[in-house]
Amino acid sequence: MTDGYFELASLDHFWVKRRFVVFRRLAGELIAAAREIAEIGCGHGVLQRQIEDAYEREVTGFDLNEHGLRQNVSRRSRVCCYDIFQKDEALQERFDIIFLFDVLEHMADEDRFLKALMFHLAPRGRLIVNVPAGEWAFSGYDGAAGHFRRYSVQTLKETAESIISWVNQELSDQAAGGFYASQDADVSLDDDGDYFTWTLGELRAALSLDEARVMELYYDVEAHGEMHHNPEKNVLWIARGAAEIAKSLGLDESTVRLTIANAKRKLLAARIPRPTPFIDKTMYVSWNAMFVSTYFNAARTLEGELAANSGSFALKTIDRMLREAWSEENGFAHRIGGPALRGSLDDQVFGVLALESEPVDPRL
Repeated sequence: MTDGYFELASLDHFWVKRRFVVFRRLAGELIAAAREIAEIGCGHGVLQRQIEDAYEREVTGFDLNEHGLRQNVSRRSRVCCYDIFQKDEALQERFDIIFLFDVLEHMADEDRFLKALMFHLAPRGRLIVNVPAGEWAFSGYDGAAGHFRRYSVQTLKETAESIISWVNQELSDQAAGGFYASQDADVSLDDDGDYFTWTLGELRAALSLDEARVMELYYDVEAHGEMHHNPEKNVLWIARGAAEIAKSLGLDESTVRLTIANAKRKLLAARIPRPTPFIDKTMYVSWNAMFVSTYFNAARTLEGELAANSGSFALKTIDRMLREAWSEENGFAHRIGGPALRGSLDDQVFGVLALESEPVDPRL
Protein backbone atom coordinates (compact mmCIF):
# COMPACT_ATOMS: atom_id res chain seq x y z
CA MET A 1 0.00 0.00 0.00
CA THR A 2 1.46 3.39 -0.96
CA ASP A 3 1.79 5.95 1.84
CA GLY A 4 -0.43 8.41 -0.05
CA TYR A 5 -3.37 6.04 0.40
CA PHE A 6 -3.45 6.74 4.13
CA GLU A 7 -4.01 10.44 3.53
CA LEU A 8 -6.80 9.80 1.01
CA ALA A 9 -8.73 6.99 2.75
CA SER A 10 -10.06 8.89 5.77
CA LEU A 11 -13.01 7.93 7.97
CA ASP A 12 -15.29 10.36 6.13
CA HIS A 13 -14.26 9.28 2.61
CA PHE A 14 -17.32 8.11 0.67
CA TRP A 15 -15.67 4.84 -0.38
CA VAL A 16 -14.57 3.96 3.17
CA LYS A 17 -18.11 4.64 4.40
CA ARG A 18 -19.73 2.62 1.62
CA ARG A 19 -17.37 -0.32 2.12
CA PHE A 20 -18.36 -0.51 5.79
CA VAL A 21 -22.08 -0.29 4.99
CA VAL A 22 -21.72 -3.27 2.66
CA PHE A 23 -19.76 -5.22 5.26
CA ARG A 24 -22.40 -4.60 7.93
CA ARG A 25 -25.15 -5.80 5.64
CA LEU A 26 -23.35 -8.96 4.53
CA ALA A 27 -21.44 -10.08 7.63
CA GLY A 28 -21.98 -7.68 10.50
CA GLU A 29 -23.80 -10.26 12.61
CA LEU A 30 -20.59 -12.30 12.89
CA ILE A 31 -18.92 -9.68 15.08
CA ALA A 32 -20.97 -10.37 18.22
CA ALA A 33 -20.10 -14.07 18.39
CA ALA A 34 -16.35 -13.63 17.81
CA ARG A 35 -14.01 -13.90 20.77
CA GLU A 36 -10.98 -12.22 19.20
CA ILE A 37 -10.82 -10.25 15.96
CA ALA A 38 -7.83 -9.23 13.87
CA GLU A 39 -7.14 -7.22 10.76
CA ILE A 40 -4.12 -8.08 8.63
CA GLY A 41 -2.94 -5.05 6.71
CA CYS A 42 -4.68 -2.64 9.09
CA GLY A 43 -2.67 0.38 7.93
CA HIS A 44 -3.94 3.54 9.55
CA GLY A 45 -6.82 1.78 11.26
CA VAL A 46 -9.98 3.09 9.60
CA LEU A 47 -11.68 -0.33 9.70
CA GLN A 48 -10.57 -0.88 13.30
CA ARG A 49 -12.09 2.47 14.26
CA GLN A 50 -15.34 1.77 12.40
CA ILE A 51 -15.78 -1.55 14.24
CA GLU A 52 -14.93 0.06 17.57
CA ASP A 53 -17.54 2.77 17.01
CA ALA A 54 -20.26 0.49 15.60
CA TYR A 55 -19.81 -2.63 17.74
CA GLU A 56 -17.67 -1.55 20.71
CA ARG A 57 -15.20 -4.33 19.88
CA GLU A 58 -11.42 -4.27 19.72
CA VAL A 59 -9.63 -5.42 16.55
CA THR A 60 -5.97 -6.34 16.80
CA GLY A 61 -4.23 -4.76 13.81
CA PHE A 62 -1.18 -6.16 12.02
CA ASP A 63 0.86 -4.37 9.37
CA LEU A 64 4.44 -3.92 8.21
CA ASN A 65 4.00 -0.32 7.10
CA GLU A 66 5.30 1.73 10.03
CA HIS A 67 4.14 4.97 8.40
CA GLY A 68 0.57 3.69 8.37
CA LEU A 69 0.78 2.33 11.92
CA ARG A 70 2.01 5.67 13.25
CA GLN A 71 -1.14 7.28 11.81
CA ASN A 72 -3.50 4.62 13.18
CA VAL A 73 -6.81 6.21 14.21
CA SER A 74 -8.22 3.35 16.31
CA ARG A 75 -9.16 4.35 19.87
CA ARG A 76 -8.43 1.21 21.87
CA SER A 77 -7.31 -1.62 19.58
CA ARG A 78 -3.80 -3.01 19.61
CA VAL A 79 -1.57 -2.40 16.60
CA CYS A 80 1.46 -4.56 15.86
CA CYS A 81 4.26 -4.36 13.34
CA TYR A 82 4.18 -8.06 12.53
CA ASP A 83 4.99 -10.28 9.55
CA ILE A 84 2.45 -13.11 9.34
CA PHE A 85 5.10 -15.36 7.80
CA GLN A 86 6.80 -15.40 11.22
CA LYS A 87 3.87 -17.53 12.48
CA ASP A 88 4.21 -16.58 16.13
CA GLU A 89 3.03 -19.54 18.22
CA ALA A 90 1.15 -17.21 20.57
CA LEU A 91 -1.05 -16.19 17.62
CA GLN A 92 -1.72 -19.66 16.23
CA GLU A 93 -5.46 -20.27 15.61
CA ARG A 94 -6.20 -17.29 17.87
CA PHE A 95 -8.69 -15.20 15.93
CA ASP A 96 -12.31 -16.08 15.19
CA ILE A 97 -12.50 -13.36 12.53
CA ILE A 98 -9.69 -12.00 10.39
CA PHE A 99 -10.29 -9.03 8.12
CA LEU A 100 -8.29 -8.73 4.91
CA PHE A 101 -9.45 -5.51 3.32
CA ASP A 102 -7.72 -4.30 0.15
CA VAL A 103 -4.60 -6.36 0.81
CA LEU A 104 -4.75 -9.56 -1.27
CA GLU A 105 -4.44 -7.76 -4.60
CA HIS A 106 -1.01 -6.51 -3.46
CA MET A 107 0.35 -10.05 -2.99
CA ALA A 108 2.32 -11.53 -5.88
CA ASP A 109 2.01 -15.03 -4.41
CA GLU A 110 -1.48 -14.96 -2.92
CA ASP A 111 -1.54 -18.70 -2.19
CA ARG A 112 1.56 -18.50 0.03
CA PHE A 113 0.20 -15.40 1.74
CA LEU A 114 -3.18 -17.01 2.47
CA LYS A 115 -1.54 -20.14 3.86
CA ALA A 116 0.42 -17.98 6.31
CA LEU A 117 -2.74 -16.09 7.22
CA MET A 118 -4.67 -19.30 7.94
CA PHE A 119 -2.13 -20.17 10.65
CA HIS A 120 -3.71 -17.37 12.70
CA LEU A 121 -7.38 -18.25 12.09
CA ALA A 122 -9.25 -20.33 14.67
CA PRO A 123 -10.96 -23.58 13.62
CA ARG A 124 -14.25 -22.66 11.95
CA GLY A 125 -13.12 -19.03 12.02
CA ARG A 126 -14.16 -16.57 9.34
CA LEU A 127 -11.90 -14.76 6.89
CA ILE A 128 -13.63 -11.64 5.56
CA VAL A 129 -12.02 -10.33 2.38
CA ASN A 130 -12.49 -7.17 0.37
CA VAL A 131 -10.75 -6.91 -3.01
CA PRO A 132 -11.05 -4.60 -6.03
CA ALA A 133 -13.66 -5.87 -8.47
CA GLY A 134 -13.77 -5.94 -12.25
CA GLU A 135 -10.86 -7.55 -14.07
CA TRP A 136 -11.85 -5.45 -17.09
CA ALA A 137 -11.07 -2.28 -15.12
CA PHE A 138 -7.39 -3.09 -14.49
CA SER A 139 -5.45 -0.01 -15.51
CA GLY A 140 -2.42 2.15 -14.87
CA TYR A 141 -4.02 3.18 -11.60
CA ASP A 142 -3.78 -0.42 -10.37
CA GLY A 143 -0.13 -0.62 -11.33
CA ALA A 144 0.62 2.65 -9.53
CA ALA A 145 -1.28 1.41 -6.46
CA GLY A 146 0.75 -1.81 -6.39
CA HIS A 147 -2.06 -4.12 -7.51
CA PHE A 148 -1.16 -7.40 -9.18
CA ARG A 149 -4.75 -8.18 -10.14
CA ARG A 150 -8.43 -7.43 -9.79
CA TYR A 151 -11.07 -10.03 -8.99
CA SER A 152 -14.52 -11.18 -9.95
CA VAL A 153 -16.99 -13.61 -8.39
CA GLN A 154 -16.25 -15.88 -11.33
CA THR A 155 -12.48 -16.01 -10.69
CA LEU A 156 -13.00 -16.69 -6.97
CA LYS A 157 -15.51 -19.42 -7.78
CA GLU A 158 -13.17 -20.98 -10.35
CA THR A 159 -10.36 -21.03 -7.79
CA ALA A 160 -12.52 -22.86 -5.24
CA GLU A 161 -13.76 -25.33 -7.84
CA SER A 162 -10.25 -26.07 -9.11
CA ILE A 163 -9.01 -26.81 -5.57
CA ILE A 164 -11.89 -29.22 -4.95
CA SER A 165 -11.35 -30.89 -8.32
CA TRP A 166 -7.65 -31.45 -7.54
CA VAL A 167 -8.42 -32.89 -4.11
CA ASN A 168 -11.04 -35.18 -5.63
CA GLN A 169 -8.60 -36.44 -8.22
CA GLU A 170 -5.35 -36.69 -6.25
CA LEU A 171 -5.95 -36.52 -2.52
CA SER A 172 -9.03 -38.61 -1.77
CA ASP A 173 -10.49 -42.11 -1.94
CA GLN A 174 -13.55 -41.42 -4.06
CA ALA A 175 -14.76 -45.01 -3.96
CA ALA A 176 -14.79 -45.54 -0.18
CA GLY A 177 -14.62 -42.03 1.25
CA GLY A 178 -11.76 -40.28 3.00
CA PHE A 179 -8.99 -37.76 2.35
CA TYR A 180 -5.29 -38.54 2.14
CA ALA A 181 -2.68 -36.76 4.25
CA SER A 182 -0.51 -34.98 1.68
CA GLN A 183 1.40 -35.01 -1.57
CA ASP A 184 5.12 -34.27 -1.66
CA ALA A 185 6.46 -31.45 -3.80
CA ASP A 186 9.61 -33.31 -4.84
CA VAL A 187 10.61 -36.73 -6.13
CA SER A 188 14.34 -36.62 -5.23
CA LEU A 189 16.95 -34.53 -3.44
CA ASP A 190 17.87 -32.89 -6.75
CA ASP A 191 14.28 -31.87 -7.48
CA ASP A 192 12.41 -28.86 -6.13
CA GLY A 193 8.83 -28.96 -7.35
CA ASP A 194 9.61 -29.86 -10.98
CA TYR A 195 6.34 -31.80 -11.26
CA PHE A 196 4.35 -28.62 -10.67
CA THR A 197 6.54 -25.95 -12.30
CA TRP A 198 7.10 -25.05 -15.95
CA THR A 199 9.75 -23.51 -18.14
CA LEU A 200 8.65 -21.21 -20.93
CA GLY A 201 9.84 -23.83 -23.41
CA GLU A 202 7.81 -26.60 -21.75
CA LEU A 203 4.66 -24.51 -21.83
CA ARG A 204 5.11 -23.56 -25.48
CA ALA A 205 5.81 -27.17 -26.45
CA ALA A 206 2.50 -28.29 -24.93
CA LEU A 207 0.33 -25.58 -26.50
CA SER A 208 -0.40 -23.91 -29.78
CA LEU A 209 1.08 -20.46 -30.42
CA ASP A 210 -2.22 -18.71 -29.69
CA GLU A 211 -2.78 -20.73 -26.52
CA ALA A 212 0.74 -20.03 -25.31
CA ARG A 213 0.29 -16.26 -25.78
CA VAL A 214 -2.75 -16.37 -23.50
CA MET A 215 -1.31 -18.72 -20.88
CA GLU A 216 1.99 -16.86 -20.59
CA LEU A 217 -0.02 -13.85 -19.47
CA TYR A 218 -2.47 -15.87 -17.40
CA TYR A 219 0.22 -17.69 -15.38
CA ASP A 220 3.00 -15.08 -15.72
CA VAL A 221 5.36 -17.56 -17.39
CA GLU A 222 8.64 -15.98 -18.46
CA ALA A 223 12.11 -17.09 -19.55
CA HIS A 224 13.38 -16.48 -16.02
CA GLY A 225 11.21 -18.07 -13.33
CA GLU A 226 11.31 -18.32 -9.54
CA MET A 227 13.00 -21.63 -8.67
CA HIS A 228 16.53 -21.41 -7.25
CA HIS A 229 17.66 -24.83 -8.47
CA ASN A 230 16.49 -24.13 -12.03
CA PRO A 231 15.90 -20.42 -12.75
CA GLU A 232 13.95 -21.27 -15.91
CA LYS A 233 11.18 -22.94 -13.88
CA ASN A 234 8.03 -20.89 -13.23
CA VAL A 235 5.55 -21.34 -10.38
CA LEU A 236 2.11 -21.09 -11.98
CA TRP A 237 -0.11 -18.46 -10.42
CA ILE A 238 -3.02 -16.49 -11.85
CA ALA A 239 -1.43 -13.15 -12.65
CA ARG A 240 -4.16 -11.77 -14.91
CA GLY A 241 -7.81 -12.52 -15.47
CA ALA A 242 -9.52 -13.27 -18.76
CA ALA A 243 -10.85 -9.71 -19.14
CA GLU A 244 -7.42 -8.15 -18.76
CA ILE A 245 -5.82 -10.64 -21.17
CA ALA A 246 -8.58 -10.06 -23.73
CA LYS A 247 -8.00 -6.33 -23.55
CA SER A 248 -4.22 -6.75 -23.85
CA LEU A 249 -4.38 -9.09 -26.87
CA GLY A 250 -7.40 -7.52 -28.58
CA LEU A 251 -9.49 -10.67 -28.22
CA ASP A 252 -13.04 -11.40 -27.11
CA GLU A 253 -13.22 -12.35 -23.43
CA SER A 254 -15.24 -15.49 -24.14
CA THR A 255 -12.51 -16.61 -26.57
CA VAL A 256 -9.86 -16.10 -23.91
CA ARG A 257 -11.87 -18.08 -21.33
CA LEU A 258 -12.28 -20.97 -23.76
CA THR A 259 -8.57 -20.85 -24.60
CA ILE A 260 -7.64 -20.98 -20.90
CA ALA A 261 -9.89 -23.98 -20.30
CA ASN A 262 -8.50 -25.89 -23.30
CA ALA A 263 -4.92 -24.99 -22.45
CA LYS A 264 -5.32 -26.22 -18.86
CA ARG A 265 -6.42 -29.61 -20.15
CA LYS A 266 -3.40 -29.78 -22.46
CA LEU A 267 -1.00 -28.78 -19.68
CA LEU A 268 -2.41 -31.43 -17.37
CA ALA A 269 -2.03 -34.04 -20.11
CA ALA A 270 1.56 -32.94 -20.71
CA ARG A 271 2.32 -33.27 -17.00
CA ILE A 272 1.12 -36.86 -16.70
CA PRO A 273 4.39 -38.46 -17.96
CA ARG A 274 6.43 -36.61 -15.32
CA PRO A 275 7.49 -38.56 -12.21
CA THR A 276 4.67 -38.05 -9.71
CA PRO A 277 5.57 -36.99 -6.16
CA PHE A 278 4.63 -39.44 -3.45
CA ILE A 279 1.13 -39.25 -1.98
CA ASP A 280 0.83 -40.17 1.69
CA LYS A 281 -2.47 -42.06 1.82
CA THR A 282 -2.74 -42.06 5.60
CA MET A 283 -6.20 -40.83 6.62
CA TYR A 284 -5.93 -38.76 9.78
CA VAL A 285 -9.27 -38.20 11.50
CA SER A 286 -8.76 -34.52 12.32
CA TRP A 287 -7.66 -33.80 8.74
CA ASN A 288 -10.64 -35.70 7.34
CA ALA A 289 -13.02 -33.92 9.69
CA MET A 290 -11.80 -30.50 8.55
CA PHE A 291 -12.23 -31.58 4.93
CA VAL A 292 -15.75 -32.77 5.69
CA SER A 293 -16.70 -29.38 7.16
CA THR A 294 -15.17 -27.64 4.13
CA TYR A 295 -16.98 -29.89 1.66
CA PHE A 296 -20.29 -29.23 3.39
CA ASN A 297 -19.58 -25.51 2.97
CA ALA A 298 -18.80 -26.10 -0.70
CA ALA A 299 -22.07 -27.98 -1.14
CA ARG A 300 -23.97 -25.00 0.26
CA THR A 301 -21.99 -22.31 -1.55
CA LEU A 302 -21.21 -23.67 -5.02
CA GLU A 303 -23.64 -24.84 -7.67
CA GLY A 304 -24.29 -27.77 -9.96
CA GLU A 305 -22.77 -31.22 -9.99
CA LEU A 306 -19.59 -30.28 -8.10
CA ALA A 307 -21.64 -28.92 -5.20
CA ALA A 308 -23.85 -32.01 -5.06
CA ASN A 309 -20.84 -34.33 -5.24
CA SER A 310 -19.07 -32.39 -2.47
CA GLY A 311 -22.00 -32.92 -0.13
CA SER A 312 -22.36 -36.62 -0.94
CA PHE A 313 -18.62 -37.25 -0.57
CA ALA A 314 -18.59 -35.47 2.80
CA LEU A 315 -21.36 -37.83 3.95
CA LYS A 316 -19.48 -40.84 2.61
CA THR A 317 -16.39 -39.76 4.53
CA ILE A 318 -18.36 -39.19 7.75
CA ASP A 319 -19.85 -42.66 7.40
CA ARG A 320 -16.38 -44.16 7.04
CA MET A 321 -15.01 -42.19 10.01
CA LEU A 322 -17.84 -43.45 12.23
CA ARG A 323 -17.59 -46.99 10.91
CA GLU A 324 -13.81 -47.43 11.10
CA ALA A 325 -12.49 -44.83 13.56
CA TRP A 326 -15.15 -44.39 16.25
CA SER A 327 -15.90 -46.26 19.46
CA GLU A 328 -18.23 -45.49 22.35
CA GLU A 329 -15.37 -46.03 24.78
CA ASN A 330 -12.62 -43.92 23.21
CA GLY A 331 -14.33 -41.59 20.76
CA PHE A 332 -12.47 -40.99 17.51
CA ALA A 333 -9.23 -42.79 16.78
CA HIS A 334 -6.28 -40.89 15.33
CA ARG A 335 -6.59 -42.35 11.85
CA ILE A 336 -8.82 -44.36 9.61
CA GLY A 337 -7.36 -47.80 8.95
CA GLY A 338 -3.95 -49.19 9.90
CA PRO A 339 -2.84 -50.24 13.37
CA ALA A 340 -5.03 -48.88 16.17
CA LEU A 341 -3.93 -45.50 17.51
CA ARG A 342 -5.95 -43.60 20.08
CA GLY A 343 -7.18 -40.20 19.02
CA SER A 344 -5.85 -36.86 20.21
CA LEU A 345 -7.89 -33.88 21.35
CA ASP A 346 -7.74 -32.49 17.80
CA ASP A 347 -9.38 -35.63 16.47
CA GLN A 348 -12.27 -35.33 18.92
CA VAL A 349 -12.81 -31.60 18.46
CA PHE A 350 -12.68 -31.52 14.66
CA GLY A 351 -14.70 -34.74 14.51
CA VAL A 352 -17.50 -33.16 16.54
CA LEU A 353 -17.34 -29.96 14.47
CA ALA A 354 -17.71 -32.02 11.30
CA LEU A 355 -20.73 -33.81 12.73
CA GLU A 356 -22.22 -30.47 13.72
CA SER A 357 -21.70 -28.95 10.29
CA GLU A 358 -24.98 -28.04 8.68
CA PRO A 359 -25.91 -31.20 6.79
CA VAL A 360 -26.97 -31.47 3.18
CA ASP A 361 -28.64 -34.78 3.96
CA PRO A 362 -31.33 -35.46 6.60
CA ARG A 363 -29.43 -38.51 7.88
CA LEU A 364 -27.14 -36.27 9.99
